[in-house]
Amino acid sequence: MFSGDWRRWLRRMVPEVSKRSRQRRRQALVPALLSAEILETRVLLSATHLVFTIQPTNGTAGTSFSVAVSVEDSSGTVVTSNDSTIRLSVRGPGGFAGDGHTMTATAVNGVATFDNLTLNKAGTYTLEASIGHRHRVTSDSFVISPDTNGPEQLVFLRQYSTRGTVNEPLRTVDVAVEDQYGNIIKTDDSSVTLTVNSGPTTSFDGSVPSPYTVSTVNGIAKFNDVILDTAGTYTLAATDSNTAVTGAVSDSITFDAQGQHNWDGQHFEEGYNGYGHHHWF
Repeated sequence: MFSGDWRRWLRRMVPEVSKRSRQRRRQALVPALLSAEILETRVLLSATHLVFTIQPTNGTAGTSFSVAVSVEDSSGTVVTSNDSTIRLSVRGPGGFAGDGHTMTATAVNGVATFDNLTLNKAGTYTLEASIGHRHRVTSDSFVISPDTNGPEQLVFLRQYSTRGTVNEPLRTVDVAVEDQYGNIIKTDDSSVTLTVNSGPTTSFDGSVPSPYTVSTVNGIAKFNDVILDTAGTYTLAATDSNTAVTGAVSDSITFDAQGQHNWDGQHFEEGYNGYGHHHWF
């Protein structure tokens, strides 16, 4: 009888002992968790602002650069215990090459370093570093210039018309000198020559020099008097006085005989623009 009672008592006590053991472990763990949370809170609270310790400087399209951002307290001391994730955003005409407009880095000893940053679009920029919504800082402004050391090419800007009338000047044809990233090289001082690449005739109207050469201004050669005297579809070719610059061929341009109504490259087949008026070239 005693043996049976003992076994029943033991079955009741084993779960109770296990339960009390788990409670003691949780009670011992709570102070440790609270301590870690308090420490993390203190670290975050001690970080009062961000500072660009390495600022971006003027550079060239396609050339990489680095910046560094430190997490500092109110006295200007780097919070070396901070390991926050810092977000870097770019403000300007383009994003980071291959990475969009933002990227992140983890602070090590309170400093986040962003290496191999590349911007391909020329223009003026600033960077913004932030931790969440509480801490953010803007860098000095800096300028990215076109790459004049790499390949260059001519590009027909989409401002000319793709339809015209024989013996009448085509809307101005603009040809730009661009770097390998599509930036107009405004410092270029070369000359560009325009010729008939394909079509019913091999030269412009007699009133226009063939070939037709003009100097670039701010990297763009403007051809104001492109006239052809034979109806048909043509393409134009552009070459640069600097033979290292790759030439270009225009899209097709159709010249109609006089007396036909012509539409420009944005023509509507209905014969009207979006406001109900004739949009003649």
